[in-house]
Amino acid sequence: MRLLVFCRINGIITHMDNKMKICAKGSKKLGREFIKETEYLTSIVNCIGIDFNYPHDSDFKKEIIFLKKLQADKKINYTVHAQHLNGSLNDFNEKIRLETIKQIYGSVDNAKEINAKIVTLHPALEPYGLKLKKEKN
Repeated sequence: MRLLVFCRINGIITHMDNKMKICAKGSKKLGREFIKETEYLTSIVNCIGIDFNYPHDSDFKKEIIFLKKLQADKKINYTVHAQHLNGSLNDFNEKIRLETIKQIYGSVDNAKEINAKIVTLHPALEPYGLKLKKEKN
């Protein structure tokens, strides 16, 4: 397996060999709206980022079937953004931490199913504007 080193900024992926590839951020819709927006994106780019956060974190099976067919028909590449908004690997609550791990594994399984080459994972979530203070001993 080849190691891929990259930098991703606003949908532009720069590979180790400095060749740029444009990857559009995928639709946040479901069902027919997701399909329509995704088909439109394929007329512009050949790489689409699929976000497995809400609403794509539950019943997304029909969309995955569509993505697999689209990949076979049009040679589309995918990247995946693993679920990270509903929990955190650094949460103090063990139940939340374990559920987060379960959801991340689900995102990785979905990424494998659509042959995604890159999975972006956020190991921690710091709520916007909240800074955790270090305790003094």
